[in-house]
Amino acid sequence: MADETAITPRCLPKLSSTPIHSGSTLPVRSWQKNISKLDNWQYDETEDTWTCAAGRKLNSRYESKETTESGYEIRKRHYRSENCEDCPLKIACKKAQGNREISVSLRYQQFKQQAREKLRSDGFRLPTIC
Repeated sequence: MADETAITPRCLPKLSSTPIHSGSTLPVRSWQKNISKLDNWQYDETEDTWTCAAGRKLNSRYESKETTESGYEIRKRHYRSENCEDCPLKIACKKAQGNREISVSLRYQQFKQQAREKLRSDGFRLPTIC
């Protein structure tokens, strides 16, 4: 008689032998189509500006710091567009009145970019679920 207290897994995840992007494209996520998302904009490091989907620049205004409960310091840069009044994408891009404003942690953006690059690399493989 088998030991009833022992737990036997039904299926163990296995590493796939094919990279995530071999022969197929990555699925498009809904956020990738959303023009209001910062991930879909372009950052110009030399000018320290962001360019939105409509091609308008958001200029840096100031930098702020906040400290989390755990003591981690977050530095954010704040940007504002010059004029969104006659923009054809305004409805899809922003909800508030006035020009578009964003606050960005450039360090956080770097971490996100590094993670995406790792996910798209040849060395990364998705686990196979049975």
